[in-house]
Amino acid sequence: MLWAIYKFFERKKVPKKYVFLIEELANGLCNIWDKTHFTKKTQGLWEYYHCYPDLDENHTYSLAACARGLNLANKIITNKRWETVSKQMIKQIKQRYDHKLNYFTRTTGKIKLLKIDASLIGLAYPFDIVKPNDERMIKTIEIMEAKIMVDTGLLRYEYDTYDAWAFEGGYMGKGAGSWPLLNFWLVIYYHLSGNKKSALSLYNKTLKQFEDYIPEQVFDNDIQQSVKPLAWAHAMFILATKELGLI
Repeated sequence: MLWAIYKFFERKKVPKKYVFLIEELANGLCNIWDKTHFTKKTQGLWEYYHCYPDLDENHTYSLAACARGLNLANKIITNKRWETVSKQMIKQIKQRYDHKLNYFTRTTGKIKLLKIDASLIGLAYPFDIVKPNDERMIKTIEIMEAKIMVDTGLLRYEYDTYDAWAFEGGYMGKGAGSWPLLNFWLVIYYHLSGNKKSALSLYNKTLKQFEDYIPEQVFDNDIQQSVKPLAWAHAMFILATKELGLI
């Protein structure tokens, strides 16, 4: 939300009526942060894995979102506390680049979740914690391409089984498909890093995978059917199209 407010009013003065909201959001994040970790159990982007304060655990993507939000809030309303907490969060992220594995790990803390995760694209875009051409970011993307890229595009993470296919009140988990929204997210990263050929190639390839609404997932068989439309995927399509200069 802090990121969205800043981006919306980027070249304008933020109206006073939003000051209370900004302060509540930023202070709320700071109030549950203890130098290296959140003081409450947190859930990741995919609403699946949890991180716990007693293990100093954080979701890397979530840290990036919070750090960037606080940084931008500080640009709107100067606040030393927000700036300090943002820097502490960024420090945790950058310490969790694994030089043996050559990628940023999915979580930070005493126990690292080592599965490569597509949400780590967020370190470069939209949160600008690590530059797209930073060698660590390049290596992280290369590992994604090697481990979670299938014919139709990116999976969320290694060994993902979620397919939204329900039976008697539970998900069957017969294996995940690729997510078009992740493809469009990667398109943006490719373009920002100067790899315009790969960006346009993946963009066009993804557009051929559906005829009307953009689905949550694309499967490699005719049995599993994805839910659609996925609003998030449509939003990422618009952002990718704009990044490529097509609108």
